[in-house]
Amino acid sequence: MSRIVLRSGILAVVLLAGFAGMGQTQSPVVRAVLLYSPTCSHCHQVMTEALPPLRERYGAQLEILEVNVQEPAGSAVYQAAVEQFNPAVRGVPMLIIGDQVLVGSVQIPDRLPALIESYLAAGGVDWPALPDLPGVPIETPPTVTPTPSPILSPTPASPTEKAPASASWGLLAIAVLTLLALAGGISRRRR
Repeated sequence: MSRIVLRSGILAVVLLAGFAGMGQTQSPVVRAVLLYSPTCSHCHQVMTEALPPLRERYGAQLEILEVNVQEPAGSAVYQAAVEQFNPAVRGVPMLIIGDQVLVGSVQIPDRLPALIESYLAAGGVDWPALPDLPGVPIETPPTVTPTPSPILSPTPASPTEKAPASASWGLLAIAVLTLLALAGGISRRRR
């Protein structure tokens, strides 16, 4: 009998551990592009003074891609940014976050923290829509091939769909009740 109790207890602990993380959601991420020149003192100031505290504060929730405009690929990104966003002031350092363009060693430190907070509150923001960002994989839309299905058959749930949160809590409740029942059974046997 004790083997059954032990195995049931192990099963309950495994269930609890498995379902503990199911209700958690991923943290939002803010992604931005910093266009800089290695010979620019203002760029150096932003990169060494303004950005490190923000990176430390937000950790994995803040990703800033640094693009050197003196390299051919970086120059092409800069030209695309100027054409696409048409900023009032042009030059480096230039930081693009969402649809916002910040230029200079005053504007970037002054406005970036509030923009990060705003985008995090909105669920994050992806890389700016700039062509050929170095180090950012090019996303291609998936090819969809329509497949005929019988009209009266229900559509099966996709294996990637998550169970509703209520199902997770229900399973968690069962695991907790199992543990409580096992604990009660063990204490009654010891008396």
